[in-house]
Amino acid sequence: YRAYARYQMAQAADGHLYAADLLYALGKTLEKDAELNSDRAQQLRSQAVICYQTAIQLRPNQHHASNQLGYALIHLDRIEEAYDALKSSI
Repeated sequence: YRAYARYQMAQAADGHLYAADLLYALGKTLEKDAELNSDRAQQLRSQAVICYQTAIQLRPNQHHASNQLGYALIHLDRIEEAYDALKSSI
């Protein structure tokens, strides 16, 4: 499901210059909602992860997206993936 969602988001971006920035902002919004809504926190963070991953796919030098991706993955207990994301943000 996640791979398909990333693929669809990347296709929808259609190479737009600001698509990566918009996906980053959407991820941040989803994470803020996760902080305020503990019932859906895991689902919202999973959606944020997809946004960050797609932003990085569209613009690989998106270091702030890599950093936030690592943060979201830590909250989802996906530690090895978080380590890789945080390492690439440096």
